Amino acid sequence: MLALKFIFKFLGILNKDATPRAIAGGMALGFIMGMTPLPSLHNLVVLGLLIVLRVNFTSGMLAWGVFSGVGYLLDPLSNRIGYWLLTLPGLKAMWTAMYNTPIIPWTKFNNTLTLGSLVLSILLAGPLYFILKGAVVQYRVKVMTVIMKWKIVHVIMGSRLFLTYQRFAG
Repeated sequence: MLALKFIFKFLGILNKDATPRAIAGGMALGFIMGMTPLPSLHNLVVLGLLIVLRVNFTSGMLAWGVFSGVGYLLDPLSNRIGYWLLTLPGLKAMWTAMYNTPIIPWTKFNNTLTLGSLVLSILLAGPLYFILKGAVVQYRVKVMTVIMKWKIVHVIMGSRLFLTYQRFAG
């Protein structure tokens, strides 16, 4: 039921409430959280950013859920990236220094999967933001305006199902 509520809320946000930048920003941050293993310090930082920045929290939580599955599928690639970064001879001194600092080991950067998925998600979050921002604008201009002209939409908007949708989205 909670997932359904998030989807209804997201549709409401997509249709009118939030700016395309806020939606895309929330989804980009949720993407980072979804692509990386959950129990790590950087996810707490990203969650804090999701709360503090002027981005849409609901779209971030929805993206987190969606991209958790994608992250799982990309684990082999993330693991290779992390292994490559951790075994580069030129970075050995940096990894050692970071591991000997008080807080950095809590980030679990020495785990190949955690490091690789974090690096991959950060590299992809920027382009994803711009793609999603453009997609939201295009959805509102092309899809939503056309759909709102359909007679069936007006019938649905007067139905009990739509009233339930409004109750959950509101």
